[in-house]
Amino acid sequence: TDGFNDALDHVLSGQVVIFWDQWDRALCFPAIDTKTRAVNEPVNESVVQGPREGTVESMTVNLGLLRQRVKSTAFKVEKITTGTDVKTKVAFVYLQDAVHPSILEEFRKRIAGIEQYEVMETSVIEDWIEDSRFSPFPQYRYTERSDTAAAALLDGKILVLVDNTPMILICPALFVEFFGTSEDYYVRTVYASLIRLLRMLAFFIALTLPSIYIALTTYQPELIPS
Repeated sequence: TDGFNDALDHVLSGQVVIFWDQWDRALCFPAIDTKTRAVNEPVNESVVQGPREGTVESMTVNLGLLRQRVKSTAFKVEKITTGTDVKTKVAFVYLQDAVHPSILEEFRKRIAGIEQYEVMETSVIEDWIEDSRFSPFPQYRYTERSDTAAAALLDGKILVLVDNTPMILICPALFVEFFGTSEDYYVRTVYASLIRLLRMLAFFIALTLPSIYIALTTYQPELIPS
């Protein structure tokens, strides 16, 4: 590094900075040993069949889990640092051959300017780039499974990782994607499709049957056969 402020940021990040006399640069290398949670089975997305690797609070470890699954030269990582006091590291990952260029460009436009704000958790990124703040439907989805995140990369999604946060933000998200689970990728196609259709049917039954029952019993009881 050749800047004093940059060197100071490296020291605050746990790195060692070495200065030499008669040289206008400094050598920085990481020497931090932070105790983090070990990679174990995720709590919120447990499956019967499939891998049991869950993300942790270290962004470096999470990127390593993704790189271990997606061994492609199209795997791209772009990093930014947000805030002036917290200096949180944020990275967004995508597959250059799979993501749509217009979606990637729109994502970059929306996330521009966030470097000035303090980002403590992934939900701050969601509030910053969401399409409609008053929509009752989720516009992005979260995961703590590396295989689910890797599958989203292959589908052309953009992943957002925040240091000190285990959750990975997948954007954008479609409404139909919330009817799927991680286990659907490890069973036969016929069974997975049938289970998803049953989930959709159960969703519509749960949404409409109570209201129809109340409408018939309260306002139109004559429509019920004797």
